[in-house]
Amino acid sequence: MKIEIIYSNRKTLALYVRDGAVFVRAPHQTPKPLIESFVKEKEHWIMKHLDAYEPAGFSWEQPSLKVFGKTYPIMYHASAKFEIQLEKDTLILRYPTSWSVDRLERTVLLYFKDLLDKQLDVLVTHYALALGIEVPQYKIRKYKRIHGRCNRGGELAFNTYLFHENHRFIEYVVLHECAHILEFNHSAAFYAIVEKQMPDYKYVIKERKGR
Repeated sequence: MKIEIIYSNRKTLALYVRDGAVFVRAPHQTPKPLIESFVKEKEHWIMKHLDAYEPAGFSWEQPSLKVFGKTYPIMYHASAKFEIQLEKDTLILRYPTSWSVDRLERTVLLYFKDLLDKQLDVLVTHYALALGIEVPQYKIRKYKRIHGRCNRGGELAFNTYLFHENHRFIEYVVLHECAHILEFNHSAAFYAIVEKQMPDYKYVIKERKGR
């Protein structure tokens, strides 16, 4: 297991897992054996989080794909045209053998981006009306770590990779960003707006973190 150690002026050791990698934050001059002992104590926690890690996006010939909260095994079939079918328990991907891997990967992502866009369009309109605001413009783009954002002009953006998440979490992200148009912060007033529209939003977040 590869561990990256980040030394700083902090007073205690801290551990976190991000994007399938393990990081330790440690005070300057912390002995290496002490760090190794700390990591050893947390090994079960580390492995749990590494096992749960799923890279975002799609890579050609990967065995499965998480779509709207459900992981589907992928069946690849050479075909005259490109087509994706989401069956009950399987994702069937038909592809032209003349296409490059890059084109295939981009087309798969575009397909699920379009499915996501259909959901976002409905949700953004719904929460704009519920909050009494003008329906905002939004974009869908790739972000490494954020699910969505709202700028001071009230324009929204959502992560392409939200198509991996379940419908309820996507709904929360849309509500969260729409609420920022009224409260451009994370104050008590902001979360009061969110809670009024989605009383169980804390459970939705907790469930997503514990996946």
